[in-house]
Amino acid sequence: MNQFYDEQEAVDSLNNMFDLMSIERIVNVRHRDELRSKINQVVVKLHNMHNNILDLKVFSNSSNAQFLSSGVTLHDYQTLIDGLTQLFFISNKEQQLQLLTITRAEWGRKKIEYFFNCTEHQAKEAILLRHLYGVLARPMYFSGNKPLSKEIIDQVLELYQDDRISQQSSNKKDKSKVSGEDKIFRFMVPQSSKESKDYLCCF
Repeated sequence: MNQFYDEQEAVDSLNNMFDLMSIERIVNVRHRDELRSKINQVVVKLHNMHNNILDLKVFSNSSNAQFLSSGVTLHDYQTLIDGLTQLFFISNKEQQLQLLTITRAEWGRKKIEYFFNCTEHQAKEAILLRHLYGVLARPMYFSGNKPLSKEIIDQVLELYQDDRISQQSSNKKDKSKVSGEDKIFRFMVPQSSKESKDYLCCF
């Protein structure tokens, strides 16, 4: 439930929390860097309590010290995370898969899907890629050359379906099923009188 405080109520509540955590109370809220540092200490201590209750050992003392002395605020961390998710959104498929490998080894498919808003297939592939080749590994395509993107395939089809490049057969029997759909043969247009319509394409 959302709860709003005026400035003095917020200061009193924070100082009560600082007392519980054995952290020096704040006197002057204008010292914002000091205030942020104390709040960060509270968050770290709460995080450690949570880990102790659940018997988790994922946040070492050295990590705590680095976090508290870095001067980086929780807001800074959130900004970095937002930037990371935006980078994922604008990246191509290969880069997205590479970025997904930075998640913690403990993260499962569902958590990766939720955090990055990616597909189930991407999450599965990222987990496998990280397991085999490590963090930020580039996807390897062992079944042959790197697959063409849909955009490139569409551009090629558009080019060869141009009437200046190929012409549809006038014989209605010149057809074949492609993905369950009847496609009429198209013959490449001769570029000179010496060439004949021996080049067949079907899209």
